[in-house]
Amino acid sequence: IGDIGNVESPDDPMKIQLMIYNKEHIEEVLEFIKQNGFPAKNEEGSQFIHVRVPKPSRMQLEEIGDDVNRRTNAVGSRLTKIKTNTGLRIRAAMEKEFIDQRIAGIATKKIDANLERCTKEVRIIGLMKRKQILGSFFKTVERDDADLLKVINKRVKLEQKRIENQNQLRIQAEALASQNNEITNSSQISSTDQPASNLSSSIVAN
Repeated sequence: IGDIGNVESPDDPMKIQLMIYNKEHIEEVLEFIKQNGFPAKNEEGSQFIHVRVPKPSRMQLEEIGDDVNRRTNAVGSRLTKIKTNTGLRIRAAMEKEFIDQRIAGIATKKIDANLERCTKEVRIIGLMKRKQILGSFFKTVERDDADLLKVINKRVKLEQKRIENQNQLRIQAEALASQNNEITNSSQISSTDQPASNLSSSIVAN
């Protein structure tokens, strides 16, 4: 379809808008979309076809979740490969006496620590995305999913607390600014009334 029209979803990802370049193709494209089970309509004289995407089934959501899991594991494998290649470089450098054993040991420890940290973050991101996609159909798959869920829940609570603290500080700042404005306005009114009082006193004295 991308070859014969422009595909967009400007307002809602569940509502697709097709702009067909040649009006002669509209009926054929419309019929093709309907035959594939997607509700679609075209207003007479318009080059646009509006397609409503049905909600995905549980099976489709699980397929997407499995794909997220595969991608997450693939990233973990790439990280492990990077660590292995770096380890080989460190060993070669040590054999050629570019670095000594102490430096090689420190570098290896840092690489191991960073690999563990990055792998954990990748797993957390993948788990959060899978949970978001599956919703009520979500279930743990990997052995460490339950432990990572505890980490995610803790982070969510900390983030909520941080936002609440920020909102509280904002409210306090706004209240303080409002109080300062009231004091300033009261001072200005007092300054304006003072000359008038002095003038009234002079008139009475005369």
